[in-house]
Amino acid sequence: MSTKAAVWRSHLIAWRNSGLSQAAYCHQQGLSLPCFGYWRGKLRESLPLPPPSTKALLPIVVSEAATSDKYIEVELPNGLQVRFPSDMDETRCVSIIRALREC
Repeated sequence: MSTKAAVWRSHLIAWRNSGLSQAAYCHQQGLSLPCFGYWRGKLRESLPLPPPSTKALLPIVVSEAATSDKYIEVELPNGLQVRFPSDMDETRCVSIIRALREC
């Protein structure tokens, strides 16, 4: 594989994992969008790329109003921080934390 192809393949994999649009990724990396499209088409046929990342944000709706001014703060391994009212139902807290750990 040529050096150019290897560089573009690395960009294509990074783009797939970034979750950005092609235009946003190219802008961020200072790449030409037409060149990106050219190499994407060229390498798609000869070198299969890994599937895109499946990370997604999940909507969480909290309908109950907080009745306490005391909170429990949780910092997740992925860096997200969550603050729950101390009187919130434990089952609900656990389900929210499980959903957020996937982000």
